[in-house]
Amino acid sequence: MNPEKRTLEKVLIVGTGGIGSALTEHLLNKTQAHVITLSRTTKQNAVLLPRNHQHISVDEYTQQTLAQIASKIGKIDLLICCIGWLHNQVYQPEKRLEDLDTNAIMHYFEINTVLPSLIIQQLWQNLKQQQPTTLACISAKVGSIGDNRIGGWYGYRASKTALNMMIKNFSIELQRRASNLRLFAVHPGTTDTDLSKPFQQHLPQGQLKTQSECAQQLISTLITTQAASGSFLNWDGAILPW
Repeated sequence: MNPEKRTLEKVLIVGTGGIGSALTEHLLNKTQAHVITLSRTTKQNAVLLPRNHQHISVDEYTQQTLAQIASKIGKIDLLICCIGWLHNQVYQPEKRLEDLDTNAIMHYFEINTVLPSLIIQQLWQNLKQQQPTTLACISAKVGSIGDNRIGGWYGYRASKTALNMMIKNFSIELQRRASNLRLFAVHPGTTDTDLSKPFQQHLPQGQLKTQSECAQQLISTLITTQAASGSFLNWDGAILPW
């Protein structure tokens, strides 16, 4: 039997951007899981959703709203947080010290570090404790201090590095409180999404993944990895340096 069909009964995907939407589509098409999506967008029309897809919209990710959601969704087998921010019409990744901007740096940390941490804080107890379950956050290889060779992208790099540390910290505490729960930071690879689109032109041929390829690889890695909780995983399951 396909391991996805055997092990995933209920999955929560937080964030419905490119990767979050692709993960949702993959799970609905390739598994028997009931999929819950959570986002700050209201574009989903509940009337049109399949019976095994529930969407929850929130105005803001706050501890209070997340706690209310946690009380309603029941137990889950897998949680993937896909929240992330790199650029918009006002701010682009910094190339030099002169580009640093207080508002941009604060926004990087709010979206890429603080919100995923609050999601873990409020929702980890929804993951089943009787069997191995997984909580993963989409991180980025550029958040690796050991792999940083070219610099730049100060706010994005630092906020993803901070996210990795939060996940490592959570994994240490929760190993004592929920030994079957595994937490991972995951680099999805460069994927064809709005986040990466302005930076795709100089990629080596074959490096850019479709959203569908990314989703399939991430799900496969997360349900088969034997890595220790708290690891920083590449999309293919390899361990990335901190």
